Amino acid sequence: MEREGSSYASDFVPAEEKGFPREIIWYYYGVYSFSGEFTRRYLALYDKTDLRHLVVFVDDSKPLPRPLLDAKGQLKMYLGQSAFSEVVDMCRNEKPIFLHFLGDYAYISTSKEAIGEGGP
Repeated sequence: MEREGSSYASDFVPAEEKGFPREIIWYYYGVYSFSGEFTRRYLALYDKTDLRHLVVFVDDSKPLPRPLLDAKGQLKMYLGQSAFSEVVDMCRNEKPIFLHFLGDYAYISTSKEAIGEGGP
């Protein structure tokens, strides 16, 4: 999703022009390793236009890279590995879920719901 040789700031298009926030319709996730050196987790989120947005979970002890938005409107964002279970749980148990992009940061959220909704 990064474009080599481009100026990061000039690649941004205002969020509203790219249709953010976007409702997430379906997802999948995976865990992989590279030659036993490290393990990385990722989550692919799809909106109603079938665009794939990627959440990459990185080492909690390192700074998070800035989110990237490509010309097609696909977002790549980063979270610490400790957030993996929480985000997957949100995908499994909440509806609707939205993906937000605000230039310097991106986040995943639910919408407003009544207190106690969905409880036993």
